[in-house]
Amino acid sequence: MISATRKIFSILASGRTGAAAAPLLSATSCSTAAAADQSPHFSKALGSKCFSGQQEVLEEWSGYNVGIEHAVTLPASWYTSPQALQLEKPHVLYNTWQMVCDVGRLQQPGDFLCGSLADVRYFITRGADGKLRAFHNVCRHHAAPVAQGCGNQLHFHCPYHGWTYDACGRLVKATRLKGIKDFKAAQFGLHPIALDVWGHFVFLHLQGGKPTVAAAAAAAAAGLQANQQQQLRMPRQAAVPSVTDWLGAGGQRLQQCGMADGQLVHITRREFELACNWKVFCDNFLDGGYHVPFAHTALASGLELLSYRNELHEVLSIQSCSVKHDNSSSVPHGAAGSSSSSVPQGVADSRSSEPQFDRLTGGKDASYAFVYPNLMINRYG
Repeated sequence: MISATRKIFSILASGRTGAAAAPLLSATSCSTAAAADQSPHFSKALGSKCFSGQQEVLEEWSGYNVGIEHAVTLPASWYTSPQALQLEKPHVLYNTWQMVCDVGRLQQPGDFLCGSLADVRYFITRGADGKLRAFHNVCRHHAAPVAQGCGNQLHFHCPYHGWTYDACGRLVKATRLKGIKDFKAAQFGLHPIALDVWGHFVFLHLQGGKPTVAAAAAAAAAGLQANQQQQLRMPRQAAVPSVTDWLGAGGQRLQQCGMADGQLVHITRREFELACNWKVFCDNFLDGGYHVPFAHTALASGLELLSYRNELHEVLSIQSCSVKHDNSSSVPHGAAGSSSSSVPQGVADSRSSEPQFDRLTGGKDASYAFVYPNLMINRYG
């Protein structure tokens, strides 16, 4: 079996007349694989620290950092092994900026929303001071979630024992603790998560603003569930760079491609559960248009696929393709390694009822950005 992947679409549209919608996707592993491939290979780039049950995935490493002309298929265990996933969480998913929502969903003081990122529960809220903050959605008393869903409120009440926190994460009410010596409410605020806003996107960094080792020990002593322990276990780390600094020069190119257009507004959000490891979805996005003439015939009919190009930066890549101006429905021969006539009959039949692709407007390139490790942004028009 393989771990499930949650595919999130947030549809943004520019306020400018005629501009097309730009969907963005974030693929994040949501569950641990139930069975493992026995191949022991796993990239040392994920770190040398070994956790319980993961030694076997680090014992052999023959080096996969080779040129494309020598590339081979990666070991299946990288996609199916629970041990591999458990290594990815702290070294990849928790240790990078993760886009979690559009800032348009958190405009007013008191607006909040909840989410889960690689088994870590969080919630984001805009305080009365207008500042956005993110916290682990775990009460400091017995680890129950203090926020549910989304809405507008400035105080969050634990449904278990009634502890109450404000939008700044401060504990403002702890029930039935009168007479308890040395209890200081100021020491029991919600654990913060590093948050930053870039363009319209809200990012979280789970390795920023972590609790102390003492808090982790207390969590373990309380007998929390594994995922709750994980949220309180990670050690405090140094401040992380801003998203702007992290993106570097690549971020400037994203802005030039309209990925951070200040006129974009949030339209809707859709979630899909996919039966695949999160990296499979990333692989699909990063195949350089290889699958486009086969899987997206309507889209391909509006693109000059021979113009498909890739631009690499430190933590991101940008794929772009020119848009046809003659509204031709044919796919250029040889585009992305194929032509429309080479699409298998069964595939062609299944695409025959596909609606005409209507987002290729404005005469601008179609742009597809991938930000490590799992953020994908499409921009049309």
